[in-house]
Amino acid sequence: MDLSQLLQIPDIFSMKTILVIQPHADDAEIGAGGTLARVIADGARVDYVTVADDRVGSRDRSIYPEQLAELRIKEQDAAMEVLGINSNRWLGWRDSEVLPTHTLRGQFIRAIRELKPDAVMTIDPWLPYEAHPDHRYTGMIAAEAAFLAAQPYVNPEHLRDGLEPHEVTAVAFMGTSKPNVFISIDNTIETKLTAVRCHKSQFEHTWDFYESYLTYLAKQWAQQAQKEGYMEAFKVLTPLQMHYNVHAESM
Repeated sequence: MDLSQLLQIPDIFSMKTILVIQPHADDAEIGAGGTLARVIADGARVDYVTVADDRVGSRDRSIYPEQLAELRIKEQDAAMEVLGINSNRWLGWRDSEVLPTHTLRGQFIRAIRELKPDAVMTIDPWLPYEAHPDHRYTGMIAAEAAFLAAQPYVNPEHLRDGLEPHEVTAVAFMGTSKPNVFISIDNTIETKLTAVRCHKSQFEHTWDFYESYLTYLAKQWAQQAQKEGYMEAFKVLTPLQMHYNVHAESM
């Protein structure tokens, strides 16, 4: 093996199929909406897996949790239409109660083996001070699934279902504090904001703040990359780089 294979950071724009594993509806649009709009415009297929049902994602007592969960499905569908997302698998875990189980990992691995993505995108579970368990556990188990999906005797029941192991080329972590890839969204930031705003139950009364914050953050990423305009940032690694690699944090 050439040492450069261990050191090279994958190119997101070379990926023709991307599976985004998000904790909740809206996380993908917030963290990567501009980038997803770009890769889809370039011909990539993007699919979602959404883990939690978002039933407790509001402080509005006039709406019951079951009603909110149904509303969040409609809002996510609207946001997906804005971006051009191909499909979404709702796993239906109870909001705020996602746990790092073999069941969850098996669901992720099954999605990877069925959809055969070139890249998996998920939330960064190593973000310092992240207090939401759904984010920590979704990101961690998605990373495990991306790493293990190529191993035939991990979830061997999939073989009986006719699913072959699948090796992903890259894992891209959004919402990261250790980015190594910056992507210009100058031409897609408005598309991103439109997609985020589809989640009205989350932002209806606070949209001015979040629009300003997301725009500010995109400018900050561009400044960190020593560029002008708007950018999104990711930590992108290969599965090989995600195991016993003391340099992974600094790559």
